[in-house]
Parts: sequence; structure tokens; C-alpha cells
Amino acid sequence: MIQANLSGANLEGANLFKAVLDGADLIGAFLNGAQFLNCAQLVVTHNWQSAFRDEALACGASTPNRDVSEQYDPDRPLMAYLKAR
Repeated sequence: MIQANLSGANLEGANLFKAVLDGADLIGAFLNGAQFLNCAQLVVTHNWQSAFRDEALACGASTPNRDVSEQYDPDRPLMAYLKAR
């Protein structure tokens, strides 16, 4: 998944064992409960700070409010949604 566009992807509970995410775009991705994901994998991606993730994957940055992610409207452009919050 090197340099993949994973913006807005639902990866909740996904098994990311040995996943190489270098350069992937994670803006607005849903990573809660992702298995075998660690900070070393996360910080080499783009926009990882805006991905919805567990506190264990804060990696030195704040985590987006999960309640806000549940209000996400997939019909609204992702960038407009993230700028509005």
C-alpha cells in the first residue's frame, strides 16, 4: 500500500500485519481497532494525524473526536468536511 490513497477508508479492525504504508494518504481514514498497526508504520504516512484512531496510536498527536467521525456524511467532499470541523 505504498503511496496509496486511503483517505476516508474504513480500516477499522483490519489486520495490518507487516503492512507497508509509506507515503499513503490517511486523511479521514478510520483506523480504530486496527490490528498490528504501530506508530512506526503510521508516522511515515501523509495526514495520519487526521485519521480516526485509538489513543494507543496517538503517536504524539491528538486524536480526532470519534463522535465527530460518526457524523461523517460520505456524500460530502472529505476535504470540506475536515476543514469544517
